[in-house]
Amino acid sequence: MVNQIKFLVPAFILAILLAWAPPACADPEVDDHYPERNDKNVPVNVIIRVEFSDDMDEESVKDGFTLRDEDGDEVGGDVTYDGDSRQAYFEPDRPLQYDTRYRVKLSSSIEDQDGDELDYHSFYFTTVLDATVYVDDVEVVGDTISVNRSPVEIVVYAPGAEKVVYGDEQLKNRVNDYYLEDVMLETGDNNFSFEVFYEYEDEDSETREGKFTVKKTVLFVNVPEEGATAIHDLNDSNKATVFNKRLVINLPKHYYLREKNGAAESQLIAFKLERLFNVNGSPTVSYLFNIAHVYWRGDEYRFDRFLDQQSRVSAPPGGEMTLPLENISEAAFRTVTVLYDPYDGVYNNWQNIGGQADAGKKTITVPFKGFGRYVAVNRLWSFRDGDGPARPYVEYLWAKGIISPSSSAAAGKFGLVDQEGRDTCVTRGEFALMLGRALKLELPQNYVGFGTFSDILYSSGYSYGFNPAGQFVPLPRDAALYIEATAKNGFMSGKREKDGRFTFGYFEGLTREQAAMSVVSAAGLPVGWSNDRQTRMQLSRRFKDYQKISTLGGPYVLAAVQKGYLNAYDDWTFRPHEKLTRSDAAVMVYKLMEGKNLL
Repeated sequence: MVNQIKFLVPAFILAILLAWAPPACADPEVDDHYPERNDKNVPVNVIIRVEFSDDMDEESVKDGFTLRDEDGDEVGGDVTYDGDSRQAYFEPDRPLQYDTRYRVKLSSSIEDQDGDELDYHSFYFTTVLDATVYVDDVEVVGDTISVNRSPVEIVVYAPGAEKVVYGDEQLKNRVNDYYLEDVMLETGDNNFSFEVFYEYEDEDSETREGKFTVKKTVLFVNVPEEGATAIHDLNDSNKATVFNKRLVINLPKHYYLREKNGAAESQLIAFKLERLFNVNGSPTVSYLFNIAHVYWRGDEYRFDRFLDQQSRVSAPPGGEMTLPLENISEAAFRTVTVLYDPYDGVYNNWQNIGGQADAGKKTITVPFKGFGRYVAVNRLWSFRDGDGPARPYVEYLWAKGIISPSSSAAAGKFGLVDQEGRDTCVTRGEFALMLGRALKLELPQNYVGFGTFSDILYSSGYSYGFNPAGQFVPLPRDAALYIEATAKNGFMSGKREKDGRFTFGYFEGLTREQAAMSVVSAAGLPVGWSNDRQTRMQLSRRFKDYQKISTLGGPYVLAAVQKGYLNAYDDWTFRPHEKLTRSDAAVMVYKLMEGKNLL
């Protein structure tokens, strides 16, 4: 019993002593903070908040509150303390970096108002992911990217974004990519501003919607170089100038793209440049210019992709196009010509459409033929014959696609002379083609079947005519069109057969008198029939055989001779019924073009 009392008394005394001891002072703590520990998608304009358990000393809070980025560099900012709520706020001097891990450090130097120190405290958070912008799969580094194509695809890579908005348009998305397709660019700066929306939890753990703006500039340089593309809207102008105004198309007033029997819904023309070094054996002296249609499908434009295929939409021939040429010697401009491959489903269906080259401006101008591929080449003479005085004229007309080698010529020869060395004659059909191409005559549209002449047929895009054996044979593809055009313009005619048919006679030789009548008509020279006696007198002074020249043909022969289109033979005869040689035809057509400033 005594031992038990001895034990209880000390315990009782101890309890009394403990009850009367002064209370121990607890150190201040961090009760809450925002962002929370290891938070992600934190806005870059965040204001960091820390709540303490005790009333704190304001100056120590300001001195001990720091923010550092993932490289350990301190972030400047202002710290404020609200004594009523025991909350401190850190507002950075500038928005934080995107997709960056930050560390908030509360130093043990922070004290409460009793001088008790805060236990060291820190936490991390990561800011929202930035949006990366790509133009045609190339990242925009910095604020601006230069491109040489239009339209382009713009992709905003924004992982974790709820949506991306451009103007009033919400971008389509696939996973983390938000994209604009076929964006039409204007030459120069094109400014884009994207609003990126995302979700995050605020200091009250409530889901909020945040956003940030991404601004980029796309500089469309629009200059001629490999792979460059451009767009022109005919609704804006019938004059298209692209690639730094080097490629120019002037179309007639009220020109429009056709679809079926009306205007196509889209009046957009697309251009693309390629580089070829040789076409049909001739070196190129320009880029290859692809010209195609941009379709309107549903609610957006779609590219034709410059495929060699027939299209529902057509660009009718009309107007003219000027192509830039490379820096070549002045001598080369004489034989520069433009080859054209229509988008008709027949690949490499090259047609020589000629062109007027300007050595000073380094350009060549041709008729606009419609959708397809255009390229300027320097045609190099590669024939073993044709070394006579007419060669420079023949070479020029051949380079421009106005005259072609004879179908009966041996391989490697042009066909100006036969195997015996005698001059070959030009046919009426060949001469009609030469005139039509040289004068760039407008060809009849929607021409099908037999036209003015019963021996010339045009069907399914091909020409046919009767040969001397009475067989119906293919002619050069556009021969029927040019024959019809020369007849329409009064440059050539036909003859009435005994059975009443009106025929052209494609394979018949052209007489010198007929040639004189054609070239004078094409040149637009004045011809007088009122004084046949005076005409006869002038012809008699020039030709011994003037009496063989018909009354109708006399004024034409006189005008042709006076202008130098035809000359007398060495024996002072004209020989009106003799067939015109191919060499003389070339000289005549060349001089006709020269007189009309078409060279």
